[in-house]
Amino acid sequence: MATATLRDEATGLLQELLRLDTTNPPGNETPAAALLRDYLDAAGLECELYAAEPDRANLVARLPGRGAGKRRTAEHDHSSTFTSRNMPASMWYSRWQ
Repeated sequence: MATATLRDEATGLLQELLRLDTTNPPGNETPAAALLRDYLDAAGLECELYAAEPDRANLVARLPGRGAGKRRTAEHDHSSTFTSRNMPASMWYSRWQ
């Protein structure tokens, strides 16, 4: 895939994600998880949504390993967002400082 095409695909996916309201509280991560599930499923990954609460699903995607050991890679992501007015003052700092 050409660099420009990959950049356009990644930009398009990010734009779709940013259009979804996953504001916490109350959450509502399921639309983001479903969007990513559909994207990864189309790429051939095995995907499942798990939810303790219907509006707050988490996505599990599996990419099978290759080779003798067949190792896998795991990635964890957080898909809810906070608006600045909902953030407690204690969160107004960089966690990486």
